[in-house]
Amino acid sequence: MKQIEQTLAQTTIYSAEGQETLFSDLYSTSRVLVVFVRHFGCIFCRQRLGDLRDIAAELAETDTQVAVIGNGTELMAQAFAEDLKLEVPLFTDPKRETYRLAGMKRNFGLGPRSILNAARSWKGGYRQGSVAGDVWQQGGAIVIQNDARVIWHQRDTEAGDVIDFGAIVEAVKADLPS
Repeated sequence: MKQIEQTLAQTTIYSAEGQETLFSDLYSTSRVLVVFVRHFGCIFCRQRLGDLRDIAAELAETDTQVAVIGNGTELMAQAFAEDLKLEVPLFTDPKRETYRLAGMKRNFGLGPRSILNAARSWKGGYRQGSVAGDVWQQGGAIVIQNDARVIWHQRDTEAGDVIDFGAIVEAVKADLPS
């Protein structure tokens, strides 16, 4: 499996309260699932975090921590965390260095599939908030062991791409020591 590059490991991210931390701190003591959101107002990101909430207990059983990274200001991150009542650490990377170094795409990313996904999200009760960050940034997810080994990596290609959290749980379980 791939290892996290040192440049990504040493990238600075900020808590919603503005506290600096290194990306590597997210996985220094345990495995972590890092979920990248497009921006802090994104309807798809709200659904993504709702889906994540559904499997949080299963991840906890595998000693997998969760962190969310967005790309707006600390104030935008605070509002997002409060609005969604997030129970996992939320960070922001206004310069989007972690996104770039983790291979997340930045493009227009709205196609017919995005429209269908928006309808699905709307039907699920999720709503678009104010754009709070880079609207062109795409998200994704990465699972990193505390030895910096990557066991899952997904890069969204367009707005509304879905993360298969069930597959992530299975990948984590498959990587557990026997």
